[in-house]
Amino acid sequence: MAGLDNGVTNLSLPIAQIESALHEYAYSPADGIAQLHQSLLSIKNLFKSSFPSPLCNQRLLDILSAVDVLLAQGAPYDREYHLAFLSATDAIIQVIIASQIDAERANQLEALLSAERSCWQVVLSFSEQSYDEPSYKNFEASLDGNTNSLISIDTYLKGLSRVGKVSFQLDSFKNSVVMGRFSLVSVQSLSWLQDQFLDLHWKVLPKNSKETLRELCELSFLPLFQNTAMPRDLRYRLLDRFDVHIKAGFYKGFSDCFRTDVPLLNSANRLVPMAEHVVPIQVEEGRDYLPVRHGGSVYLATLESGQLSYLSCLGRDYLAYTLYEIESSFGTVVFDRAECLGKFLVTEESMHKMGERRMFSMENRLEAEVVFDMPLFSKVDAFCLLPSSIREVLVVQQGGRYFAIPYLFIREIEAVASQMPSPRLWVKNVWLSSFNEPLLEPWLLNAEGLPVISSWQSSKREALPTKNGYYSGRVCGRMCWVEASLVMALLPYQLPKTVISKVGNRLEFGAFVVHDGRCYDRVISELPFDLGGAFSSDDPAFTVVLEWMGASVVLSLSGCDWSSAVPEADYIQDFVALDNAFNSQHENTSFSYADHGDILITKKNFVSFVAGVWPSLLLA
Repeated sequence: MAGLDNGVTNLSLPIAQIESALHEYAYSPADGIAQLHQSLLSIKNLFKSSFPSPLCNQRLLDILSAVDVLLAQGAPYDREYHLAFLSATDAIIQVIIASQIDAERANQLEALLSAERSCWQVVLSFSEQSYDEPSYKNFEASLDGNTNSLISIDTYLKGLSRVGKVSFQLDSFKNSVVMGRFSLVSVQSLSWLQDQFLDLHWKVLPKNSKETLRELCELSFLPLFQNTAMPRDLRYRLLDRFDVHIKAGFYKGFSDCFRTDVPLLNSANRLVPMAEHVVPIQVEEGRDYLPVRHGGSVYLATLESGQLSYLSCLGRDYLAYTLYEIESSFGTVVFDRAECLGKFLVTEESMHKMGERRMFSMENRLEAEVVFDMPLFSKVDAFCLLPSSIREVLVVQQGGRYFAIPYLFIREIEAVASQMPSPRLWVKNVWLSSFNEPLLEPWLLNAEGLPVISSWQSSKREALPTKNGYYSGRVCGRMCWVEASLVMALLPYQLPKTVISKVGNRLEFGAFVVHDGRCYDRVISELPFDLGGAFSSDDPAFTVVLEWMGASVVLSLSGCDWSSAVPEADYIQDFVALDNAFNSQHENTSFSYADHGDILITKKNFVSFVAGVWPSLLLA
């Protein structure tokens, strides 16, 4: 292809890069596809709006879209994809070069861009594929005395590291002969690995047994914890056994997250989820490090000059813990007993002013800020206690700071933290009791935004079997069609729980639904879809949880039907969020829509749908 460049626009470099990328795809698929993506963007930027024709521009976008899907899937090698990309990129380059020579010639070559050609059929088929997570498989490759001794283990490790996560286990070393096994986790196929590494003896292994055991324990713990129908002594014996084995196999001390020993705000021995992807870090001077449980997951956090940041997510914490449940003038809230210094009597000498704040002093010279104004509460008739009327406080540690919380009554209760899609500003954790009652733990730092997240990986559910077709039902009187693969759960109607937060000088009312140990706080149930429309008089009968690409929302439907396909009708349109559709003067969340037809929600517009119907940052 590079030889066809006529010099009008210098295409030699991007053409050579495309050829190199497609060559690399056969030997190192991830690197090749990443290079192809960058090379196609270079072509796109070279011409911008001066493409030979709209069709040529569209076909380039089609290839980019196909490459995006392949990257999202981990870049598995497929010979059919390889041949299609070779033919499709060649067609585009030929049309572009022809347009620089003669417009008529370019028009003649546009037949190469026809959707009827097999290469474009393969490329366009990617638009029907979902951005599924990579499908990883476990492989084992044997290295024995018969293997070519000219190839070193380091060479194999270097080559295999380009296609996945690799390690080597030495079985024996005798008479300069190395015998062992490579373990590889990759999206590539067995046949491709056999072709690329001919000297190794390959086989596919079942899924990692340790990870399978971890998933089994995680899935079993909450149902066991909430199985109050089981005899009490048997239930607690099982829970204790689970607790011991889970902590031994899947938790570690917080100090093990570091390369060196450091003072860790009295949390060095605290057990935290064991995350293999977190690399031990070197301590930096001037920083304190601590674990923070937020939204059901534990984060490795750092505190510098009073600024809290999350370095990484260690994983979900799904064990049961003892909480302090306190009754305060703002209602009932809970705190993890392990994060509390204890209960203290207040004396005249123990409380003093520091600027505009009241501080409580303890015998060990630690000071805690007295909380007069709770950011999260469960009753509207909340009131602040006067300093002179405070008799007892619970001292809580959050984000490296101490808070003294006045309480009227206190008791201990066991609970499991529910998992939230990501850390939220309105709550630290939503705990679930043995009776599945939600217990709210407020975020006391009173920050305007969430702690900075420099890099972290959220724990994701194992992919469920693909669902076909579409669900349809009325939401607040408006008909919605939802792609079935978006539906995480279809349940009988669940009445949302109400939460009250204080933002500035006003109260914000929100709602959340708890299902299967997860808390969803974007709920659409009692709001009209159109500012000019009427409220629906239909009672909700179903609760539908939608989840995709890290975004989630809960719909309350008055009815629900399944269809294999969406009817072909003009009144059914993709959801499109309109600019300036939101009015901040409206207390309720709602959105305006151009017409009053049915709304179609698919994977392509789901993230926009969630952002469009829930623009408020309060529960974001």
